[in-house]
Amino acid sequence: MRCPGIFCRRFNARKTGSIAVLGAFPASTLERFLALYADAKKLAEILESLPQTLCHNDTGRANLFSQDKGGTEETVAIDWSFVGIGAVGEDLGTMIGGHIATGEIPIESAGEYVYNSFEAYLSGLDDFG
Repeated sequence: MRCPGIFCRRFNARKTGSIAVLGAFPASTLERFLALYADAKKLAEILESLPQTLCHNDTGRANLFSQDKGGTEETVAIDWSFVGIGAVGEDLGTMIGGHIATGEIPIESAGEYVYNSFEAYLSGLDDFG
């Protein structure tokens, strides 16, 4: 498989300043990336077909806080500068990806983090419909 030119050039320039960065990935990682990239249009269409909701669009740890509200833990979000409409679950996906990509969640804990985050998200949907 061949990496789509403009994307690879932009990715490499932003991340390393070198076109050679893709050679640093194991072949299996590069193949998964290219397969995902090849399906990008299909994946975008799936996202657009999901129910749409208000999204924060910047759900990193710096923007999410936990507080006790009368014995119940509540999450408070700040910095709504990227607010917009998106698919249900989109904020969860960007939060998980961001936390793992930045190292806030160690890779060896990623599976458990994804599972727990997804379960908590589903529980929240059940609580609020």
